[in-house]
Amino acid sequence: PRHLTDILDILGIEKKNTIMLGDSETDANTAKAAGIFFILITDGYSEKKLNDIYHDKIIDEFEPVKEIASTYLKIT
Repeated sequence: PRHLTDILDILGIEKKNTIMLGDSETDANTAKAAGIFFILITDGYSEKKLNDIYHDKIIDEFEPVKEIASTYLKIT
């Protein structure tokens, strides 16, 4: 996950303040290895069943992202 964690370091962003969205097992594994909250988008590029792919939340449209982010990041 070095490409992801290096970007966070360059920008001065803590992992606890980060949410990654992705649609593949590669995205999920990157977020997991980096220790970053991961939202899986259902319309992705994997032959695995969605529940077999690591995720903290799963969505099929972007509308819930704001609420998920507000809750996870404790934004009011």
